[in-house]
Amino acid sequence: GLMRTPNGHQIVDRSPIFSSVRTSLFNSATKSFTIDRVLEKTEYGWDLYDNIDVDREKMKVIQNIMGWYEEFRTVYENLVKSYVFSSKPLDVAVAEMAAEAGRKGRELKAKIRAKSKKRKGKQPAAGQYVGNDIWNQVWSFIGRSQTIEQDLLWNSNARKLARELLPYVFAIWTCLNCTSRFSSTTSSSSLSSSSSSSSSFSSFGDEQNWWDDMKQPHGAQFVVVLRMLGCGYPMFDKAVDTLPNSIHQVPTGEGKSVVLAATATVLALAGFHPYIACYSSDLSARDREDFTKLYQALGVSTKVVYGTFEQLCESVINEGFDIRNTISELLTTGHLPSVSPPEPKVRVALIDEIDVLFKKEFYATLYCPCATIATDTVSSLARRMWRERAKLGQHSRDYKQWPEYDAMLQCFPSFKTLMENQVLQMLRDLHDHEHSYVLFDGKIGYKGIDNLNFNIVHGFKTMFAYFKEADNGRVAEAELPAHIHLNILCGFFSYA
Repeated sequence: GLMRTPNGHQIVDRSPIFSSVRTSLFNSATKSFTIDRVLEKTEYGWDLYDNIDVDREKMKVIQNIMGWYEEFRTVYENLVKSYVFSSKPLDVAVAEMAAEAGRKGRELKAKIRAKSKKRKGKQPAAGQYVGNDIWNQVWSFIGRSQTIEQDLLWNSNARKLARELLPYVFAIWTCLNCTSRFSSTTSSSSLSSSSSSSSSFSSFGDEQNWWDDMKQPHGAQFVVVLRMLGCGYPMFDKAVDTLPNSIHQVPTGEGKSVVLAATATVLALAGFHPYIACYSSDLSARDREDFTKLYQALGVSTKVVYGTFEQLCESVINEGFDIRNTISELLTTGHLPSVSPPEPKVRVALIDEIDVLFKKEFYATLYCPCATIATDTVSSLARRMWRERAKLGQHSRDYKQWPEYDAMLQCFPSFKTLMENQVLQMLRDLHDHEHSYVLFDGKIGYKGIDNLNFNIVHGFKTMFAYFKEADNGRVAEAELPAHIHLNILCGFFSYA
């Protein structure tokens, strides 16, 4: 009855009271996802291969995956059963499985040979905005701080060890999500259940009864994880020694988050740094919370990162140094900070809802971070421009006679041309500051895909919108200083 009400699904989905109901419903809905049916429906991209016997290659791939799945289920079920029917506390059981997974992960790391490389590039000309001395300093800074990239050779031996890790990862995930089945008196660890139930699995008697109530991976999830790890492709296992790029379709409600978490865990144990990106900060936070205990148990919580597409960009461009703070320091002091080369790492992007990434809002646009420069001279100039906006024409240069203008330029002696262009942009936006935004709780935000973003600025239009709302009494005067600043573009980064 509850599931038929308008909000019933949301209540069942998020309330801990219905955790066993959710698991039972999910297992019931995915019973038909047998490995045979999944393999029958899987697309292998045969049209991409020339001069091959399609029937023979398809049979070989199917036989390989069937064999791997049988091996996986055998080890996975034995791991779960050995702890379900033992008297060991949950934290001890999980720690033992994690120790074996860690050993296999270290063995996998040892099998992967790393190749390090630095990006090479010829120093371009300084351009019109900075002098040669500053530009030479910037280029030297780039050379010191750039990331040392690594390629890990993901060969057939590595893929075999990765498959051996899967049953341990999934067994730990299963046990962590079924803690209420263990005796609540057996452990005081944070991994233990807070449930008041004191029943154990052995009290059920009927093995199938409790097995159906446990979170467990179905055939489609296993196959997708395999393929994301580079297994199960035609003519692939011996011919390729890299982790392939791939796209997989898993319908809503069939466990995409589990697929991503399991794949990320294996890759993290192998030495990669997985980033699970999604368009929604709420969905990212929810998934991160759902799998935190799994990552903690296996010691990879610092390697697996969740975030939005924008946060993924931030993670990449700020690796080694904070790009905004560095630009700000250069402009205000004329010098760059000292930095150390970042730790070499191999990043892997796991994208949830990739169709959203391919929309024009992301894939066809640029990510443009800005460094904000806030000084008393900038504030004085901006406030005067707003007060005298009726006198200043769009092409007027009267502001050049103002003492506020001279004072601002004197604050940035090495970047006079850049600052002159900033003021020109400020004047253009002054006469075109009307634009669409949302005023909420005294702050200006812009609509994103699933939320309001208060960290975006549209040139100087946002600043002048704050002036306008303050004049109308809808923004407090104390709020203004935080939004009066220069916006210095740090670069243009393609989502692609």
